[in-house]
Amino acid sequence: MRLGPFTTKLDRYLDIDISARWNDQLDMIGFSIPKMADDFLQDMGAITPEITVDSALVYINWAAEISGGISYFEISDIYIQRVRALINLEIIVPDPLDDDKWETYEHEWEFETGDEWEIEADVESTKLQDGAIQPQSIEMDVELKKIKIEF
Repeated sequence: MRLGPFTTKLDRYLDIDISARWNDQLDMIGFSIPKMADDFLQDMGAITPEITVDSALVYINWAAEISGGISYFEISDIYIQRVRALINLEIIVPDPLDDDKWETYEHEWEFETGDEWEIEADVESTKLQDGAIQPQSIEMDVELKKIKIEF
């Protein structure tokens, strides 16, 4: 029997692990370095911003295939239909002419998985929590477009 679809929100930072080489993907996340005094250095790629994940909010749309009897149940499979995420990034852009100067920006990036994403659900550690099966953690590799969700 299939239960779902369910939508689960993960918003506690410890539940979410995000890996990416953000510096190579500024266009993908919709951020462009603001024009600076020396545009030539910026155009040549001499400005390397430092990008870190400040926080993330992840929505997982999923369903579960379960079987069981009177006193037990077993989850045989988890189907992930879609993962949406809102990632808040902190971007520090150094001044190429002065090592002691920089600008800090907060940038919000929202994305949704598509057909090109590899999504894996781990049902080995499935837990019954507060009367419901809930994802416990999520690992996202944005660069490789891979997601692993532990239930």
